[in-house]
Amino acid sequence: MGFATRHLGSDGSYYDSQSGRHVPFHDERKINAYLRSSIEDLEIEAAILHSMDSAKALGVAGSVLTLPQRQRPRQDGDAGIELRLLEALSNISEPASVDENAGTFFIRLPISHRFSSAQLRRTPANVNFCFEYMGEVTSITPFANGSKTSIGIFHPKYYIDVDPISVASEVANLIDETGSISYIVLDPTAQLPAETQSYTVCDDEMVRLCEELSYLDVVGPTIKSRLVVTGRNPDHIEECLSIGISKYIVDDVNCLEILGDVVDDAGKELVLNVIK
Repeated sequence: MGFATRHLGSDGSYYDSQSGRHVPFHDERKINAYLRSSIEDLEIEAAILHSMDSAKALGVAGSVLTLPQRQRPRQDGDAGIELRLLEALSNISEPASVDENAGTFFIRLPISHRFSSAQLRRTPANVNFCFEYMGEVTSITPFANGSKTSIGIFHPKYYIDVDPISVASEVANLIDETGSISYIVLDPTAQLPAETQSYTVCDDEMVRLCEELSYLDVVGPTIKSRLVVTGRNPDHIEECLSIGISKYIVDDVNCLEILGDVVDDAGKELVLNVIK
């Protein structure tokens, strides 16, 4: 990693000397929310459409959808949930185009799911595949293809058992190796129903990790502009706002109202009615 030279342009972007390209300026005063949703194994297209409609109804900027873990070995003639997901996405939107008001939909992929580069290139422009971070650069292979892909830090051990400085360093290495990580989703929540009772909510640890990540100087947009974090607790939201994080995951309208109140108190703006 080196230190980037950044010059703000008249169009709101700045030139990043490390990447050699113009990147959008991160406006910490404009806050976006994303609705947490899930995708059922047998009703993928309906679940995606429902999530899009729900996000639009709330006025938020998009959704964070969880794809279920594969529960059984793939059978002969079974296209697999990955291919059915891609088919559903292609039915909903054209891969190469997206309206600026279409919102962003993060699809959270458990570690059991993998896509080829060719499959990723078929993804609609407003869909961002979020692959689970597993602690090593080599464990995440789909990034070096120019597609819109992200990493998600979901497992509690990366918040509780691992030094946040070490996690931040690994994330920096991953960005340096691939150069194509759009966002970093911090969402310490259970993926399987059986985990719910034993899963620890790691809000304090998440804030600490946000702080360590925000110190990184990497190629392209700043880390804090890439962070998408869980927004369930007013105190932790306030701390994340002070770091400069502008993207938050909410569970429902009540969580959205809590986020809005904290944002107002901080003198910032919760941007609503994003999806037209």
